[in-house]
Amino acid sequence: MNRKLLLCCAALSASLLLGGCNDHDQDGAPDDGIYNPERKISTIYGQYLLPDGNLSEEELNELWFWTGNRLSAIGNEDEIFLSYIYQGDRMVEMYSYSNYLWRFFYNGSALTSIDHYDNNVLIENLKVSSRQGKHITGMEITGIQSGSPAMGDLAILFDKHLSEGITKIAQQAGQAADPTKARRSMDIHLSISYTGDNVAEVIISANDQDLKATYTYTYDDKKNPHYALYSSGQYFLSSRNNPLTLKVVYEGDRRAVDDEEINYTYQYDGEWPVKITETDGDYTIIRHIAYR
Repeated sequence: MNRKLLLCCAALSASLLLGGCNDHDQDGAPDDGIYNPERKISTIYGQYLLPDGNLSEEELNELWFWTGNRLSAIGNEDEIFLSYIYQGDRMVEMYSYSNYLWRFFYNGSALTSIDHYDNNVLIENLKVSSRQGKHITGMEITGIQSGSPAMGDLAILFDKHLSEGITKIAQQAGQAADPTKARRSMDIHLSISYTGDNVAEVIISANDQDLKATYTYTYDDKKNPHYALYSSGQYFLSSRNNPLTLKVVYEGDRRAVDDEEINYTYQYDGEWPVKITETDGDYTIIRHIAYR
């Protein structure tokens, strides 16, 4: 299997879980830690555009394993990428094949923080700093940097584009900071605004420095099968509908960081996407989704 395609598609799918029906409040948002979509993914196949203009062969990237209405694991024919632990009806731990562990903490039905471990060593923490109803509007990520000033892997909880932005902002802040410190704390702030149950804008900033990345989204009116899913590689902060466009603008000390514009097109089976084409500059990746 093409490892690059596998990782890209893993970074383009996955996240939280449970049985029965999603609990909703008056604004339609599900409770934190609850994932039970009406249609449940069974497989995701991937393709990408080759340099000669042709598409690669379809390859199985993800098998989704369900126990009743709970998502229990995501993997492929060879290995498990992610597995999940529940307390009652909420996901409280997520394990990856690379020895990462994420622990999710709640106050009642509201997510409050996430601890990220690498081989049982706590390396990062995410705290929910503000919310409006069930919508998280602010987050603080604290990571311990060892050696190079790169953000740690808590960023991979987010989709690959947000993850890249978090990492770039952290790297720029690190380059502007005192390079003589072998270990130090890095704080990243996320400010999130919504239109309905869709994330409309995310602003990423670092410490008190003049560094910022702004992500602006538009959406279709169809159902997102990953909505409310927590995962390594995608969909934390996911939206009810599917993104059509994403614009990324960097401000401050750019350090050769380019703005981006990503476009998505879909084929649907009723209200649900079965084919997703993502175009990012010269790079195109296609995902084929099958449901149980």
